[in-house]
This record gives sequence, C-alpha cells and structure tokens, in this order.
Amino acid sequence: MTAVHTLTPVSVTDVWPCDGQDFTPWLAEHPDILADALQMDLELEGAGVAFGSFCADLVFKATDRGRRVVVESLLGRPDTDDLGKLIKYPTGVEDTGYGVLIAERLGPKHRSALNWLNSVTKADSGFFGIELEAFRIENSPPAIKVCVVVGPDVRARTGGISTAWSTVGAKRPAPSLVGGAS
Repeated sequence: MTAVHTLTPVSVTDVWPCDGQDFTPWLAEHPDILADALQMDLELEGAGVAFGSFCADLVFKATDRGRRVVVESLLGRPDTDDLGKLIKYPTGVEDTGYGVLIAERLGPKHRSALNWLNSVTKADSGFFGIELEAFRIENSPPAIKVCVVVGPDVRARTGGISTAWSTVGAKRPAPSLVGGAS
C-alpha cells in the first residue's frame, strides 16, 4: 500500500525567526523563488540598499523588462509604515518599475491600497502583494508556498492585450512550493 502523508502548516516565523536577519538574506540567495512568482527574470542588485533615510530590503533587476523591482519583506502583518516605504522606494531607487510587499498575511486594507496603486500606475510598472505559507510533511524540512495575491492588472491597462499577468488578485497556476527553506 502507498504511504500518503498530509501537509502540516508551520508558522513562517518558525522557518525564519527574523525577517531582516533570516528571511531577507534567504530570499536574496534564492531570487528564482520571487522570479517564478512574479513571472519575471530577476537578478539581485543589492540588499539593504540605502537612499536618504530609508533602506530597501532588496533590489532586483527585471532583465526581461529593463526595470528594477524593489522588495519590502517582513514576517507577520505589514503596517502603514511598510506600505509607505514601498511607495517611497521608487522615488529613491532609479528606474524602479515594480514594488513588492511580501508578508505572511496581507490585510484587506493593504490589498485594497495595492490595488488602488495599480489602478493609477502605467502599464510598465506596478505593485505586488505576496503572502507566504510554510508546510512540513512529517519531519521533513519546511517548504514554502509563495502566493501573489495582488498584482498589476496589465490586461486592463493595455487595452485588453494579454501579457505576463492576468487579473488583479487572480490565483496563479502552480504557485511556488519550495523545499529546503533553511
């Protein structure tokens, strides 16, 4: 008989106890995880990129789009300050086209704000909201699921032309489930 196991949810903070010391460096070392979720070709340009009194967690170059992607990553729920930083980053990081807010959970107000920002940006830019989930099977290393829950509505902003993303908040086919998050 085939042995079948179930996925057991694990707190993201059990995988990475601290966002700045654990999660952000891990994400910097695994840009393919974010690239798959955003459907972009990403190369890391820097971590802890300072401009003025702010410091962007991660800056990537979307090589297939010729724009930068600035990431604000945190564990737990974001607050108004996190969203404010995400809005300010494009003013200080030249050639930024996309802002990404990554958290364990995004509340309805943050989702709504990101959707509004996407409604007033150009077709070659936008904002993403990403939620993280972690799982184990028995005593296995943790695996993460990266879910894009808010993204640019490119179809609406390009007159119905289909591009990399479908509709805002749409479920992504085959979300990234990655093992060995340590």
